Amino acid sequence: PLDDQSISPPVLKNTAFKFADNFFIVVYNTKLISKTDLPKKLADFGNPKHKGRFSVLPSIVMFSMALLVYDKEKVLDIYRSWGKNEPKVLTYNQATDRMILGEIWMVPFPNDYDYFRRKEAGDPVGMAVIQDLVPWNPLHMVVRTNAPHANAARLWALFNAGPEAQRIWEKEVKWMNFSYPRQSTRSAEVKKFIDDSGAKVVNWIENEETMKLMRWLFTSEEGKEYQKRLTSALREGR
Repeated sequence: PLDDQSISPPVLKNTAFKFADNFFIVVYNTKLISKTDLPKKLADFGNPKHKGRFSVLPSIVMFSMALLVYDKEKVLDIYRSWGKNEPKVLTYNQATDRMILGEIWMVPFPNDYDYFRRKEAGDPVGMAVIQDLVPWNPLHMVVRTNAPHANAARLWALFNAGPEAQRIWEKEVKWMNFSYPRQSTRSAEVKKFIDDSGAKVVNWIENEETMKLMRWLFTSEEGKEYQKRLTSALREGR
């Protein structure tokens, strides 16, 4: 759709084309916790009643997106409260496996695929969002500068941003593109769920300011030091 700027956001200056959308949600075991008892905001995971009942990722990439909502010190304070609750450090697959076994009750920030994979297997899973932070990670295809077959590469990138390839991605890989909701009942379900929730969706390439913050965090020495502080905050209490 030519009027859908998310396919090639202005900040990317028409040099990249989206082929998948990943939204990072909360997946929980419906036999262990009700939706009404789930944390509603980031800071709620610091409530002592959730001690030992959730996981954090080995990487801080998803957690760092809280910087798009709160200032640097506030983010550290929130994650220190998480760390005091002794979360398990697990990957998405490990965490959802442990959740189904009942070792933990909920997993913050897996993507929608993790929910549908478990739901299709018949497991007791529910989907929720954190109101102040729904990380959105659109995946793009680009053409390398001085690519030996640049025109073929451009055609491939554009094909993957179109409806035919989207049907293949959805069927074979289970990835969704929210720019084509009519082709996928799954993407329409997730899009409606997030829209109806009123939660704040954020992504690094939203505008020039968010891009600037991303570059600071991942390329500057000051940003790398902050990453260490963030990791320490999430591990506190373990």
